[in-house]
Amino acid sequence: MTFRGWILYGSIFPRIFSCFYPVSGITLWPFICLRQTHEELHSSGRPVAQFINHEQIHIAQATEMCCIFMYILWVYDFVRGLMCISKRGFKCCVCRCDARVSYVWNRLEQEAFDHQHDMSYLERRPFCAWCSYPIAEIARQWLGKMGRLSRDSDSGSEDSSIELEEP
Repeated sequence: MTFRGWILYGSIFPRIFSCFYPVSGITLWPFICLRQTHEELHSSGRPVAQFINHEQIHIAQATEMCCIFMYILWVYDFVRGLMCISKRGFKCCVCRCDARVSYVWNRLEQEAFDHQHDMSYLERRPFCAWCSYPIAEIARQWLGKMGRLSRDSDSGSEDSSIELEEP
């Protein structure tokens, strides 16, 4: 059985970490800290199981990377996106120095986003599954759900103001 962490409802930690990006939940191994209370979360209409599963995937990542390395990698990916560095070197700008876009290119977040709907994923999750990320298509899906990709009503083309090249 996979360790899934302990959930803390109504935690202050998501508010503290919301300086760059609005955070509803954060995984601080072995805890999953959620901004809303149990009652607020379950009455919000939000898919609670998927939200918690997303954070539990981070618990698995932290466990396999001895905790500290997961946080180092997470911060590296996030800052890399903010600093506008791509595989081909410095570029102005891969993520347009946008914290939300940098967040969706984070390989650890992409794995969690890609599998948050699959409640049995943790039971069969391959070791270091995050190594196969980031993937441009997942970034497009996530940005679309966040409303960050606008569509031209005539052509259906993506808004060119958001660069989707892999960092």
